[in-house]
Amino acid sequence: MDAFGCGLCIPFFMSNIDKSHIIDIALGKKIILICLDFDKWINFGATIGLKGRWLSRKESNMLIKNYSGLFTHEKRILEVSLGGNVLRLGDGFIIRIYFEFLRPLSALEMLKESIIRVYN
Repeated sequence: MDAFGCGLCIPFFMSNIDKSHIIDIALGKKIILICLDFDKWINFGATIGLKGRWLSRKESNMLIKNYSGLFTHEKRILEVSLGGNVLRLGDGFIIRIYFEFLRPLSALEMLKESIIRVYN
């Protein structure tokens, strides 16, 4: 049901989920639970060349005041770099994993491609 409040999400009833399950989800009879270990996800990103780090709470608070749409976890922002080019992760990547069933590895690959395209 969280997907309904997300402006970036494709409505879950337009997914490949069986219609009977969609009705059960909408009525609250079924719940989809998704877990992602962010630290392991960041470490896995290192295997494809992405370097990630959590900003301090102080750094994160300063950025949150000035920018919207940044992904935060435990009040900290995730910063990803590739070859000296730095990007702060927006919530769109996580939204796609949670609500559009994008594989976390695919999200990392998309993130890597985004950095390459933006900085080249």
